[in-house]
Formats: sequence, structure tokens, C-alpha cells
Amino acid sequence: MNAIRFYRHQRGDEVVLEYNFYDHQFAPTNLVVRKLFMAMLDAARNRLTNLEIEYNDHMLAEKLGRRAVEVLQLLGASRETMRENKSEDGVTYSRTFTAALTEERFQYFYQLQDIAQFPCYRLLEGGRQRVVFYFNQYLSLHLPEKELPQFFQRLQEVQVPFQIIAVGNA
Repeated sequence: MNAIRFYRHQRGDEVVLEYNFYDHQFAPTNLVVRKLFMAMLDAARNRLTNLEIEYNDHMLAEKLGRRAVEVLQLLGASRETMRENKSEDGVTYSRTFTAALTEERFQYFYQLQDIAQFPCYRLLEGGRQRVVFYFNQYLSLHLPEKELPQFFQRLQEVQVPFQIIAVGNA
């Protein structure tokens, strides 16, 4: 297997490592992508406090069927946490909710077989992004530089070769 490329952006004292889906053409269900995602979760785990999920009702129902409501409730969606995203003409195109990241919710993400189950989600420390999946475009890890060795070590443990490409400051 060729090395997985991460684009490295420096943002102050933090580093963003971005895996671009277009570079490798791996599906979000691919074992390598799942290993990347789990390594990101492992590296950020001690910082994660919240999750934010954006989804489209129709697409989620197609993907999860009858389980959609159950999964949304498990992850903390409720009338109180929900926000509708509307077009200029008032049509709801997606919904977003934010909830506390409990151990059960963390494990749900950690065990995902298809990391694209939701089109866009962020695992947060307070309001700060730590792990982001964005519409099958990229998967990113946001951490202080001193915490990155744990991520790299985890990738080596699961035998995922990687290379870092510095792209400057963001």
C-alpha cells in the first residue's frame, strides 16, 4: 500500500492533519480509512467533550432505515439540541445538533463501519474542533503539536504507512 498523505496546516500552536478522500479514492467503509479515524479518536480522546452532527433526514433514513431515530436519540438529538439549516427560500436542507460526548457516544463513533454514516460531524473540545469528517471530502485531526506523536504511533501500530505534506499556515 502506498503511504497515506496528510496535509499539515499550522494554526497558531495547533496542527491540523487533513486526510483528503480525493487523493486516495478509498471509500469511507475502507479498513484503512477506519483505522485513520480510530487513530484520530485515540489521539484526541482525552480532549473530547462534545459532538456536532449535521444530517439530512431523507439521506439518513436511506442509510439507516428504521434505526435512524434510535441512532439520533442515542447520539443526543432532541428538540432542544436541534437546529434546522434552511435555504434562502425557507426550505430545510439539513439539521444540526450538538450534544455531550458520553462514553457510549464515543464508542458509537469508534465502532463505525462506515464513517460517512452522517455527512458532516465534528468531535469537539468545548467549541473547538478536534476530529472532523466533512462531506466525504476530508477527515481531519486538530491537536497541539506536542500531542501528535500518539497519533503517529497509533498509525504505526495498525500498520498504516503515512507521509506528511506541509502546506503552510492556515
